[in-house]
Amino acid sequence: MSFNTDNLRELFESLQQFDTAISQGLDITFTEGPITSQLEYKIILPTDQEERHDIEQSLAIIAQRFRRYVGESWRPIRVNFTHSKPEDIRRHMQEFGEEIHFEQASNSLIFDSKLLDTKITDADPKLLEILKRQTEEILDSLKRHDNLISQLRYIVAMSLSSGECDSETAARHLNMSRRSLVRHLNEQGTHFRAIKDDVIQQMAKSALTKTESNISQIAQQLGFSETSSFDRAFKKLTGYTPRQYRQRALTL
Repeated sequence: MSFNTDNLRELFESLQQFDTAISQGLDITFTEGPITSQLEYKIILPTDQEERHDIEQSLAIIAQRFRRYVGESWRPIRVNFTHSKPEDIRRHMQEFGEEIHFEQASNSLIFDSKLLDTKITDADPKLLEILKRQTEEILDSLKRHDNLISQLRYIVAMSLSSGECDSETAARHLNMSRRSLVRHLNEQGTHFRAIKDDVIQQMAKSALTKTESNISQIAQQLGFSETSSFDRAFKKLTGYTPRQYRQRALTL
């Protein structure tokens, strides 16, 4: 959903508004200043996962998103990490540049505020409205019920396009081990793959029938690196290829 907002400012506002609503062990804070702005990533409730890798990977994904729209040469003004400096930071420097600081008060990216007006050129406003509506419905459900499956559906919907949508990552967002997540889902007669497939199916159907996005764009937003993979997955779930489903919907 964040990737379909109008500009980077709205992207970060969306991350702050929606991601922290479900990731109860995380806190994402976006602060806009007159000259520089900051995105802070904080783990509130530690899990048995390696925090350092979680933090570094999350900030790297955000930095990569920046470069997609402002240019491959872009690097943040400063990056802060709360953990100690690793022995080898060559990979860190490739991702973040030279201004990397360890043992700081927060995990954060600091960047030029002027960049917040940068347009997200491949955004689809119609798809954004659908995703936002679905997300808000799931959030309403979470407010009414402390429901694991509702929480998991929300996490899946929010993480599909990042390519990091698996049971291990979902369990981390829910502040439990993967084994605990599997056990709880088994007790409710379901499993992670079934929930993920259902979310993909519902989001794909909405995008195919309610937007004019081409199928390759929809595939990318749902986490498929190749359109052919999306075609196969959608046909397995519905009996139709995405193109056939869209054409069928138009004739009904």
